[in-house]
Amino acid sequence: MKKTIILFLTILLISNMLPVNNGYVKAEVTNPIIENVSVDNKVVTAGDTVKVSVKLIDPASVNYIDAWYIAPVTKNDIHINLTYNIGTGLYEGNIPIYAVSESGEYHLSRMVFYGDNNIIGDLRESELFVNGDFLVTGTNGEDLLENVSVEKSKATAGDIVKVRVKLTGSVGVNYIDAWYKAPITKNDIHINLTYNIGTGLYEGSIPIYAVSESGEYHLSRMAFYGGGNITDLHGSELFQQGNFSVSGTSGEGVFESISVSMKEATVGDVVEFNVKVREKGEINYISLWVTSPVSFKTIYIDLYYNSESDSFVASLPIDSESELGDYNINRLTIYSSGVTYDYIDYENKLENGKFTVFSEENPPTFSSLSVSKNEAGSGESIDIIIGATDDTNLKSATVNYLSPSQSIVSIPLQYDGTYFRGEYYVDDNTELGNWTVDSVEIKDTNENITIVKASKTDLTAGSFFVKDVKAPMSPTVNEVTNQSTSVTGNAEGGSSVEVTVDGVVIGTGITGYDGKFSVSIPVQKADKELVITVKDKAGNVSVAATIIVKDVTAPDKPVVNEVTDKATLVTGQAEAGAEIEVKVNGLLIGNGTAGEDGKFSVAIPVQKAGVQLAITSEDKAGNVSAAATIVVKDVTAPDKPVVNEVTDKATSVTGQAEAGSKIEVKVNGLLIGYGTADTDRKFTVTIPVQKAGVQLAITSEDKAENVSAAATIVVKDVTAPDKPVVNEVTDKATSVTGQTEAGAKVEVKVDGSKIGSSTAGTDGKFTVTIPVQKAGAQLAVTATDKAGNVSEATTVVVKDVIAPGKPAVNEVTDKDSAVSGQAEAGSKVEVKVSGGVIGSGTAGTNGDFKVTIPVQKVGTELVVTVVDQAGNVSEGSKITVKDITAPGNAILDELTDRETVVTGTAELGATVIAKVSGAEIGRGVADSSGKFTITIPKQAAGKVVEVYAVDKAGNVSVAAKVSVNKKLVSLIGETRYATAVKVAQAGWKTADTVLLVNGFAIVDGLTATPLATAKDAPILLTAADSIPQVTLDEITRLKAKEIILIGGKGVITPKVESELVAKGYKVTRIGGQNRKDTSLLIAKELDKVIDVSTIYVAYGWGEPDALSIAAQAGLKKQPIILADKTAVPAETFAWLKTESLSDAYFIGGDGVVAPAIVSEVDRITSGNVLTNRLSGLNRHETNAKVISKFYPEAELTSILVAKSETASLVDALAAGPLAAKLGSPVLLVSSYVGLLPAQRSVLASKHSKYVHQIGGGVNPAAVSEAVQ
Repeated sequence: MKKTIILFLTILLISNMLPVNNGYVKAEVTNPIIENVSVDNKVVTAGDTVKVSVKLIDPASVNYIDAWYIAPVTKNDIHINLTYNIGTGLYEGNIPIYAVSESGEYHLSRMVFYGDNNIIGDLRESELFVNGDFLVTGTNGEDLLENVSVEKSKATAGDIVKVRVKLTGSVGVNYIDAWYKAPITKNDIHINLTYNIGTGLYEGSIPIYAVSESGEYHLSRMAFYGGGNITDLHGSELFQQGNFSVSGTSGEGVFESISVSMKEATVGDVVEFNVKVREKGEINYISLWVTSPVSFKTIYIDLYYNSESDSFVASLPIDSESELGDYNINRLTIYSSGVTYDYIDYENKLENGKFTVFSEENPPTFSSLSVSKNEAGSGESIDIIIGATDDTNLKSATVNYLSPSQSIVSIPLQYDGTYFRGEYYVDDNTELGNWTVDSVEIKDTNENITIVKASKTDLTAGSFFVKDVKAPMSPTVNEVTNQSTSVTGNAEGGSSVEVTVDGVVIGTGITGYDGKFSVSIPVQKADKELVITVKDKAGNVSVAATIIVKDVTAPDKPVVNEVTDKATLVTGQAEAGAEIEVKVNGLLIGNGTAGEDGKFSVAIPVQKAGVQLAITSEDKAGNVSAAATIVVKDVTAPDKPVVNEVTDKATSVTGQAEAGSKIEVKVNGLLIGYGTADTDRKFTVTIPVQKAGVQLAITSEDKAENVSAAATIVVKDVTAPDKPVVNEVTDKATSVTGQTEAGAKVEVKVDGSKIGSSTAGTDGKFTVTIPVQKAGAQLAVTATDKAGNVSEATTVVVKDVIAPGKPAVNEVTDKDSAVSGQAEAGSKVEVKVSGGVIGSGTAGTNGDFKVTIPVQKVGTELVVTVVDQAGNVSEGSKITVKDITAPGNAILDELTDRETVVTGTAELGATVIAKVSGAEIGRGVADSSGKFTITIPKQAAGKVVEVYAVDKAGNVSVAAKVSVNKKLVSLIGETRYATAVKVAQAGWKTADTVLLVNGFAIVDGLTATPLATAKDAPILLTAADSIPQVTLDEITRLKAKEIILIGGKGVITPKVESELVAKGYKVTRIGGQNRKDTSLLIAKELDKVIDVSTIYVAYGWGEPDALSIAAQAGLKKQPIILADKTAVPAETFAWLKTESLSDAYFIGGDGVVAPAIVSEVDRITSGNVLTNRLSGLNRHETNAKVISKFYPEAELTSILVAKSETASLVDALAAGPLAAKLGSPVLLVSSYVGLLPAQRSVLASKHSKYVHQIGGGVNPAAVSEAVQ
């Protein structure tokens, strides 16, 4: 049997046709120039990756490159995609090598270069291609195709032939494309086969119509697509099992006819195509392959259904780049849902789609010329119209005008389908006078030209006149003052001049031939604005010139206020804004400016009385007023009076002042007395008695009414204070307190001897420190004020206040409900905690007491006091409650058979002892937070370790017990369904919700873990049409209420849904048209539970990458978004833009998650995510990078280990929610290699309490390493 050899790639299957371009004839492509081609490994084997790099001389116009290799054994084409790496300046792509790859030399055979939506180069040979060749060794290939069958080997009209394919090998294939050859025309029929989980087969259908060809249909080719891994098979012995025959049909075929709107076309025409079919069925569109006549390039034209014509239509515009000659249709392809029909033009059935592009040499015919107006001025437009006809298509026209100076001015016109139209704009630079048409040029689309000359044809209908509409220059005007009677200046000669003020004409005149003018006007006020305009003989008016009337009149002399011999300012009134100058004997002593109200204030030096000042005002125009003069006035007051002492008992104020002056005495501005100084300057003024400290103000006013500065004096205190009020003083007191005059000095004496002194505060209160005095001693307390006045003495007798001795108290424990002891007979006994009384009683005649209290905690301090019958309280006796209670049980952490420490929490400071079967195996001490660690020998799984806590008082707790668990937890079922159940049992006692995924079509479940975690739900597995009993039993154990089906009805059928509903479960379904749609629906459902702020982006066909990040996404309850290689699906991206994202991570390399995706997500994310890519050379290295990034801590709860092969990833899918629940990573392990170096490196720095093996067949060495 011929072997089907696979080389797994990451991009697209090479088709036997180029991409479709919609209806445009393209110029011959020019290939970009290659500078170099290279591979990073020339000899490789299974597990390696070949990086292919291409360097171009000018990469600016090339977006990406497709490269083809020829496989060494089957000679199949292998196609990879090379994208531009900005960092290296190279186009790069990767080819992973597997154990099933063909051994031998792979030859680079072709490159296609893509620009913006089109091919810009196709290179099929180059001497540089050899640099891209490489050799594969040590691989064996794999027989992929096991069986091909058809449901009906004989069919007729109305039948559907179902084609089934069974595959072998470990590589998952998502779908298959198959090609059949029709029996008569040998046209290709192409169908799509998708995987049926129920049958385990890939299935597709071919409908048989009455018009189908009769005879044998032969299977000729297959292409296998698997998560980006592709193989293309052009022949196999098994293909004959897929052949079938058709009988009883007409053989007319689905295609009926083709027609074009014109058989001959030229530049400017549009050729319309029309295709009719006999069976529309589910046809999406039709593609025509049109061959050009010269270069024989293929033009691809897509036709879509038009309901009005009941046919498929498209159009092709003909332009100057179109090749001349016959265009033939050599192929017609009908694209239907699931089936594609190819028609090659045998028997000339496509003949009616032919057309010819021609060129002709007949020039256009001129018919008319017109303009929209015959006269125009600057700022106006003239529309020019030409009528013409042609036997093909008109292109352009030009009118050549003769200007008044006989220069040629050409005006181009555009054709609007009926006339040529153009516009000529007249501006200030346009020549004035008659414009006549010299000639008209008309050109058709075939570049034929007609020239119509005015010398032979009347073209006067196109003439026009440009008139003068330009205004004269603005006039130049000389100065005008507020004394002028005329306005003079220069303007255009012979023009009329007009002068206006506020819109009213005040004068007119005519300029001479020399341009000078003089216009009489009435005298105008200063600052008036004159407006002067000039009108030429054509009536054009100039822009107005404006001038302000100048002020040449001096202001009035200023009005000046009185100036005294103390003044430092001269004030008054003058013209607003005028400059004010003050002079003495012609010398300037100050200047300033009058305000808008005319008021001024000029600083000057103080002048002597009698000096004459001269003040002038100068306006803004420099006009100076006459001087105003003023004499300085005498206003100097007498000296302030000399005043004698005044006491708080005085009734008069005495002193000396200027003879004959009037004396006034005031308090706080109020007059309390006045008098007159006699000839010898002495005065006596009678006043009411004033309080000590009051301030008196005394002034002297001379006969000129000048008042002196006030002399001030404070009333002196000469009155003794009241005797002090003294508080009780006891025989324990060390101070005397009380109340007296504020600020007074207080003295305490015993038997005439001073024993202490102090000063009263501002509130009169005082405290005097004294030695302790005996009861009955008599104290004398006096107060002396600040003036030295001493009060009468206050006497006070020392009081007896001696307390009894402190009580003797017996021991109190944390179980006692009474305090006992001895105290003074008959005294009251009180027990306090933190100042609060918790019990009281009375001592008996023998001094014994017993006070009932609540039971107190260990370490509580009790204070016991005694109060005698005189109310004196003893010193407190303190006693601490004694600990006689054993500590609580220790709380122990889980313990595995690989650990050498027992950890947990116990009473603070307690000693913790570990025992097995009564024998001590280790001990430790609980720290300040209660945590402890006990070092022990490793214990076998199943043993029980007992831990006792001993407190500092020697009390021993009851034993806490922990059973030793196995570190390796094996969650392995007989089937994948049973393994998922084991995972659920390990993580959930109950669950309200369960997510159900097809166990053999996990792609829809790739992104389900975050939703499962958000709903605290496990993921269980089902078949497409039925639920395994083990799954049903687990749903029952979990007491689930809601089942969420992940995937469409083709993945989990309505039968399963109905079975669950019948059992009473609430059933919902989340499933899109494809895995990417499903990931969006899951994300939206998750957003209902938890606000989405972070996303994890993975390639839609990169199952391992999506499952590597699933545990982290589940832990954070944030969605996994599946994307295409180069972009996030439009609907998904539109939704993400509404989510206010703050962070994003990208799982996989540039080849599967393009830099463009990172950039577009970064633009809608508040944080910078440009460096958030996690990728390796393979799925295992990417897995290691995810663990390193998101699980940085050294201690992990667990590591969940599962197989990494695509067909076995279902176990890793089921593990996702459990890993998220444990806060632990999923380690994807190669069944053949075990741990890769990158994984081993990241695990080296980590320790996990458990290792969970998910499913059987995981590489034993890898599991052992994880456990170790």
